[in-house]
Amino acid sequence: MNEEQERASRHKTELLAGLPRLEAFQLLEKELLRKQRSMADAFWAVLMSDHPPLDMGEQTAFVRGFFRGMRYAIALPKAHENKRNGEVEIEDEEIEDRWSAWVAK
Repeated sequence: MNEEQERASRHKTELLAGLPRLEAFQLLEKELLRKQRSMADAFWAVLMSDHPPLDMGEQTAFVRGFFRGMRYAIALPKAHENKRNGEVEIEDEEIEDRWSAWVAK
């Protein structure tokens, strides 16, 4: 990585690392968790009903993808904050796993 790319990477890390400290981001995180729980409840209600939709595989894939997107949006800034603080850099899949474990608490 050349000096300009390194500078751009550090700038990106600083911007993303600052997001979790913003009140608006904290509110977004709570709303995404609320939406995830609401979608999960609705999904299970449909799944357990007497007349589930014919293509539950498609619905399952949609919900799973939506959840992953929400997790990534919240976990990415936190990963950059850790990176800025000198902690070990982590990959996107690890971000999802750590976020999933945190949500499950």
